[in-house]
Amino acid sequence: MSWRKSYQRLHEELLHHLQWAAHTLHVFHPHPLNDEAVFNDLALRIYHFQLSYNPFYRTYVSRSGKPNATTWRDIPPLWTSAFKRARIACFPQREMRCFFRTSGTTESESGIHEFADLDIYSAGAINFWRAAMLPENKRLRMLMLTPSPQEAPHSSLVFMLDQILRAYGARGSGYFIQDAKLLVEKILPTLRSVQDCSEPVMVLGTAFAFVYLLEAMKAHGLRFKLPRGSRIMETGGFKGRVREIPREEFYDELVTALGISRTHIVNEYSMTELSSQFYDIGFSLSVAGHQLPLKQFSWKASPPWTRVVIVDPLSGEEVDQNQPGLIRIYDLANVGSVVAIQTEDVG
Repeated sequence: MSWRKSYQRLHEELLHHLQWAAHTLHVFHPHPLNDEAVFNDLALRIYHFQLSYNPFYRTYVSRSGKPNATTWRDIPPLWTSAFKRARIACFPQREMRCFFRTSGTTESESGIHEFADLDIYSAGAINFWRAAMLPENKRLRMLMLTPSPQEAPHSSLVFMLDQILRAYGARGSGYFIQDAKLLVEKILPTLRSVQDCSEPVMVLGTAFAFVYLLEAMKAHGLRFKLPRGSRIMETGGFKGRVREIPREEFYDELVTALGISRTHIVNEYSMTELSSQFYDIGFSLSVAGHQLPLKQFSWKASPPWTRVVIVDPLSGEEVDQNQPGLIRIYDLANVGSVVAIQTEDVG
């Protein structure tokens, strides 16, 4: 069977699962992939597809000496750094329709994650984002502290946010980063105008872009009070671009500067080598009426089509509960590359 026929079968099955959406994170429990047997079966079929059609991964697995996986936990993970060293794909390069480039912040060079299509990526990103950030399932005005897709066509974050804006952005949404600079003369009047409206807004962007905003507001002696129900989605770290701020201090500054509830700030975690995203659970659960201690608001929810384990950096074995280690992610949406990703992040 050709790679295309095998890929298409898995693609259709995955797309069906990723389009099965819920409106809040706490009601994702009926999702079919929360059944371990269903997840395991699909994960192993994707793994064997990747062994057959991903030359680099097949060589990597054969040299690891552990090709015979019987459960998803046995699937050999590939380090994120491999995307900087080789082509990690299950299809001929001529079939590539899009690629995302890693930021290259931990090393001088960047890596590339290729895609034969973006249907699965888009479906998973939009549906899980909606559960995390928009449980009301209605359009909101979105202020994007990122470049536009035209300026950053190979950013996975920008692509994801553009898909979200197209699906759920209301009139007045737009981008406020251009040529790697915050458009201060555009964002400050926009924030001033929206605080006089009754409709909530959503501000989305990188952590360092929010720091630029905070510094611009301080320089102009400004504070705003965004409408009730407004919310923030921030992602990433500061990456040496701006002053480092402890996360709680950072959030306190956002609360003070934008007049927004601490419960309405959500951190998103992902990376270019993945096709799925992870979100703080607190906001969605609070909207659904669940009471959580503030310290639990930053606990992450994972999509049903992923699994996360924390491993010892030396042995590669899973650590005991509540012990730190490296984050390993099994992402079924990575059907065209590798399903098991070993990150260098600590969790």
